[in-house]
Amino acid sequence: MKELYTLKKKKSFAYEGTLESGMTIFYGENREDSLYISGTQYADLIAYFKGRTVRIGAGHGKVETDSMREWIVSHIGKAGIVSYIAAILVEEGVAEKVDMTSIYFK
Repeated sequence: MKELYTLKKKKSFAYEGTLESGMTIFYGENREDSLYISGTQYADLIAYFKGRTVRIGAGHGKVETDSMREWIVSHIGKAGIVSYIAAILVEEGVAEKVDMTSIYFK
C-alpha cells in the first residue's frame, strides 16, 4: 500500500493496485473509507484529458465544466475522491502538477 497526500497537502490517503488493473483508494480517518476504481475507468479518464491542462475542481461548490470533478461525477459517481485521483495520476507519472488546482495530462 502506498501513502500519499493530495496535491494541496491537506489530506493523506493510501492506495493499492495499478492504473492498468485498477486501484483501491483508502481515505478518511484511519482509512476506514475505500473505493475501487477499475483500470478501464482510469484509462478512459486519461484518454479523455490526454494532452490538456485541466482544472481538478476539488472544491465543494458548483462543478466546473470540463473539470476532472465533472468527469468523475459522470463516470464514477463520487466527487469527493477527485483530489486523491489527481495525486495518484501525478505520482504514477501520467500527469504533472501545474499548480494547486490544475494538472497536465501527458
